[in-house]
Amino acid sequence: LFIAVPVQSQKLPNFLATPVCRDRGQYLIPHPRDCQAYFYCFDGQSYYGQCNAGHRFDAVRQSCLQSTVQECYSCPADGASNQPHPTSCQKFVMCFLGVAHERSCPDGLLFNPTLRQCDLEQNVQCARAMV
Repeated sequence: LFIAVPVQSQKLPNFLATPVCRDRGQYLIPHPRDCQAYFYCFDGQSYYGQCNAGHRFDAVRQSCLQSTVQECYSCPADGASNQPHPTSCQKFVMCFLGVAHERSCPDGLLFNPTLRQCDLEQNVQCARAMV
């Protein structure tokens, strides 16, 4: 069971690169370049869907979430890495196989962009407005 309400859904035109829906059944996969979009896979066929304005598709939850929950980050298509959060030193963006996941550091720690991990506050230079 999944929950996602697309604003629009349509069969992809032939000129668009369609994602490969490897498994049978019904599921959603993120669009590789647009965090507001996703593809609905149904028995091997893919259909384009887009979240409402101000929302982003979350691949883990298989639904559209307010953009404050998952921002639109540009992640490499392969591999894994931690990136600085654009508005908070207490958070970071974990990129995994092209999908961005917002994470928070434990209390008392801030994200260290040099080490690419959470670190003691005294080891991190952070603008006061971003704490």
